[in-house]
Amino acid sequence: MVKMGRDFFGPGFVTELCQHCGHEITLLWDTTILGFEAVCPVCGSRLMLCDECRHAAENWPCDYNRETNSCCRRERRRLWMRLGVSLAVSRYEEAAILGDDSELAEKTLRKLPAEGRFTPDGDSDIPGGVVLAFNKEHGTGYSVRDISLDV
Repeated sequence: MVKMGRDFFGPGFVTELCQHCGHEITLLWDTTILGFEAVCPVCGSRLMLCDECRHAAENWPCDYNRETNSCCRRERRRLWMRLGVSLAVSRYEEAAILGDDSELAEKTLRKLPAEGRFTPDGDSDIPGGVVLAFNKEHGTGYSVRDISLDV
């Protein structure tokens, strides 16, 4: 069988063999926006776009494991970070945050990020203790150090 995909159709198209039904599937797909998973239009199963890992900017190898249904691009791990931000606030929100009512200040501060009214733009860091805890939880071996950046 001739694999057509990216070389035949050009940029923006991906071709992958469905791991479930064996059909060759070609889709108009942007992995930077849509990710590395699709749905097979033939059998309706998850279609892992493993070949795209080799063409992605990060150039990560495909490590998809069919038995565990895991992949480095599917897995999302929680990594805590202290992030410096500027908030977009009204006069009323400003008064609520800076005023004496701590309960109202907390409620207002929780609302603003949830509404997307912030811009990362200050001192930010991942403390070494967080890296140590991450290593223990996930079995990784990253250097335990404070990681700082100014965004």
